Amino acid sequence: MSFGSTRILGQPAPFAQGIGARVAMGDVATVIYNARSDGATFAFPSGVALIASVDIAYDDGTLDRFEVRIDSWTANMTTVTRFEGTNNAALGSSRPVTRAGTVIGGFVSGVLTDVVRTQLYVRFGFTRKLDGPFFPIARDYAYDSHPFLVGEFVESTEGKGHFRWKAAFAADRAGNAAAVDVSLAAVNTLRKVHGLVWYYNASADVATRTFDTPRISGLGGTKPTGFTLTGDNAVIGLYSGNIALTASEEGMYYASPVTLRRNDNGTLTTENITTSPSPFPFDVTESDTDSIIRFPAITTGNANDVHSAYILIEEWVEAP
Repeated sequence: MSFGSTRILGQPAPFAQGIGARVAMGDVATVIYNARSDGATFAFPSGVALIASVDIAYDDGTLDRFEVRIDSWTANMTTVTRFEGTNNAALGSSRPVTRAGTVIGGFVSGVLTDVVRTQLYVRFGFTRKLDGPFFPIARDYAYDSHPFLVGEFVESTEGKGHFRWKAAFAADRAGNAAAVDVSLAAVNTLRKVHGLVWYYNASADVATRTFDTPRISGLGGTKPTGFTLTGDNAVIGLYSGNIALTASEEGMYYASPVTLRRNDNGTLTTENITTSPSPFPFDVTESDTDSIIRFPAITTGNANDVHSAYILIEEWVEAP
């Protein structure tokens, strides 16, 4: 059970006991954070974006408070970022602990507008200047309207991640455009792909076109020398058949962990997932450097046909 928290979060590591942790002369309050790095940006407001505060009772009976204030953020954070004391020059350089004492309380909070759960992971603690190690007194995801206390130790990937539909390509893509291979790899984010949806609207310009099945492709790390990813050698088809659309018809594919369905202008076909189980969800890690979903080119697709596709992903930024 964590100290100073209402949640049962498991036994923290040595020196990570939160309230009751001992500090020594020269220790410096430190925040280490990691944020999503796939090109998305956070709309952080001006002023203090994140503040971590800890109260110390020195052995001589006096009290002190140490704060780490992060007042500015990079638009697209791609690496673990560490702040000791403060990054605001107006507040002075980092102030070390002056003598031995005990952590008696504290919190991590801030103005985290538009930050959702599992997209910003924060570790708060002290850097021991005598020999250099960092020891945490709290760790958790920080997000809008979610302060957390010293003594809370929530591991990254604990519980549900953040769900979002990611566009595979810009909407209203022309029907005669090339195939699209979608990559999700990022340097600091773990993802789980839960499904996809693909919509197609055929124009009246040609009599028929083949709306080919989407595929899972290219999972894993580096492929053997000479192995090609341009054909169907490294793909997993999701459906037993394609959709043939005539002039002015519409079609769609839908895939989830419990069903694989295709809609041919109102005629619904459901795959037998007993004999052909859905491959969703599946994990995407930093090792998956190639595309993981392929939306193939439309056979005899017309320039006036339009289509759009989305992938449902769950994601957690990794703990720094």
